[in-house]
Amino acid sequence: MPGSIWTTGFGDWCPPDLGPNANGGQGNPSAGACQSEVSIVNTALSFRQAQAVAKAAAALGRAADATRYNQLADTIRAAFNARFLNADGASYGSGRQTTSVLPLAFGMVPDANVTAVGARLVDTILNRNGGHLDTGIFGTRYLVDALARIGRVDVAMTVLDSTSYPGFGYEIGRGATTPWEQWTYVSNMETHDHAMFAGINASLYTSLAGIQPTGPGYATLVVDPRVPPGLQRAAASIDTVRGTVASSWTVTGRQLALDVTVPVGSTATVHVPNFGRGDATASPAGATQVSATGVETVYAVGSGVWHFTGAVAPAGASALPGAWPRCAAETGTCAFTGAQAVAYGAAGRFAYATLSNGTACGNGVFSDPAPNVAKACHLAAPPPAADTWTQCATETGTCVFAGTATVAYGAAGQYRYATLTGGTPCTNAVFGDPVPGTGKACHLTAPPPGSTIWTPCADETRTCAFTGTREVAFGAAGRYTYRRVTGGTPCTNAVFGDPVPGTGKACYVQ
Repeated sequence: MPGSIWTTGFGDWCPPDLGPNANGGQGNPSAGACQSEVSIVNTALSFRQAQAVAKAAAALGRAADATRYNQLADTIRAAFNARFLNADGASYGSGRQTTSVLPLAFGMVPDANVTAVGARLVDTILNRNGGHLDTGIFGTRYLVDALARIGRVDVAMTVLDSTSYPGFGYEIGRGATTPWEQWTYVSNMETHDHAMFAGINASLYTSLAGIQPTGPGYATLVVDPRVPPGLQRAAASIDTVRGTVASSWTVTGRQLALDVTVPVGSTATVHVPNFGRGDATASPAGATQVSATGVETVYAVGSGVWHFTGAVAPAGASALPGAWPRCAAETGTCAFTGAQAVAYGAAGRFAYATLSNGTACGNGVFSDPAPNVAKACHLAAPPPAADTWTQCATETGTCVFAGTATVAYGAAGQYRYATLTGGTPCTNAVFGDPVPGTGKACHLTAPPPGSTIWTPCADETRTCAFTGTREVAFGAAGRYTYRRVTGGTPCTNAVFGDPVPGTGKACYVQ
C-alpha cells in the first residue's frame, strides 16, 4: 500500500447512528451510517496483521520472515502516527472513539503520548458521548482492551452497564438475547442475531479474567486480571492444546481471592492485585514471588491449581473533597446557592469566576479556555475560606509554592484567578486589578482536576508509581494535600505533610 496508509475498505463498520434517524434507539428504515474512519481503521488493522504474521513466522522458526514483518509493522506504525496523530498529541483524526481505541489497544501510540491519548479517550467517552460507546465492529472489539491498557477498565464498565441508546444494555432492555447488526432496533440493514459485535467477549477473557498467551499454544501465559470497582466476581476458562487454562476472582470488601488453573506442560506468570495491604499469599507451596509493589504481587507458577489472596484499590473519586467538586458538564447547569468560585475547563486549562446562585456551564459564560475539548464546571468556596484557601502573600509580595496551584488575587469578594506553576508575584501586573483602591492578597488552593477521576495509586507508606508528570493528592476523610510530581513518589507524610493526623491515608492521581 503506497505510504503504508490504506484509503479503501469498510473501516469501523456500523458505529451508532447519532442523527435524527436514531430516534432514541428505535431507529427507522433509513437509520444507519455504517462506513466510518476507513483510513485510520484499515491502516491500524494492517499493522496488527503484520505483527501477527511476524509472530507466526517466529513460532515456525522462520527468523528472516519474522524480521521482515516486524520491520513492516514498524514502518506502518511510523506512517500511521505521522499521518493521523493530531498536533495536540492527544487525539487521532476526527477524535471519534475508535480513532484512539485501536492505536491504544494495538500499542501504536508513542510512549510519550499514551497518557494524553488515554485521557482524551476517557473524556470523549464520559463527556462527549455521555458514557456510551460510539464504535463499530472494530472499535467495539478493542474498546475494553484500550481502556485496560490505560488503567481505566472502570470506564469500560460504565459503557457496558449503560442501559440507554447506544449500547448492549439498550439492546437487552429491548428483549435482545443476541447482538444486533446495528445499534438501533430498526435500521437500513438489520438482523437481531449478528455475530460481529460479539467480539468484545474476547476482552472478558483477556482483560477481566486476564488470561493471555505469551508463547505458542499457551506453553507460557500470563494471568493479569483487571478488577473494576463495583464488579464482585469474574471467571473464565479456555481449552488449549495443553488443557484448560482458568482464572476466577471474587472481591469481598477490598479483599481479593484469585484462583488460577495452569495445564500440564505450561508455566504462568500471575499478577495478583495487592493494593497497599501487606503481603499477598499463594498456595499450595511452589509459587515463586517475582516482584511486589504497592499495587500488585507477581508470582511464577507451573502446572496445577493455585489460590492467591490480595487486595483491590479503593474506588476512584469524581473529585476529592476540597478539590473542586464537579458540578456540571459543558452545556449543563451548575446549581448552587450563595457565592461560589467556579472553574470551567479541562486538561489544566480553566477560566474562573466568582458567581452567585448557579450558572450555565458553557463558553458563553466563561469563554473557551480549552478549545475542542469537552469541559466541565467545578466549585470551591470563594476566598478567603480557610478550609479551602491559604493566604500566601499580600499585595506586592510573592506567593511561593511548588507544583501547580489555583491562585486567587483580590479582596472583599472580588477576585481574579489563575492556574499557575512554581509561585507568582502577587500584583496587579499579573492578575489585573479586581478591586481598585483596596489592599489585596493572594490565596491559593489545589487546582481543579485535570480529569474527571482521581485514581488511587498507593496506600500510605507505599510508592505511587507512574510515568510523566501527574497531580497527586494525599490524605483521607476530606482533607488532602497536593503536589505535582514527575515519575512517581513515596506516599508519605515526609513528602506531603500530614493533612489528617492519626488516620490512614492514600495517594490518588489525576
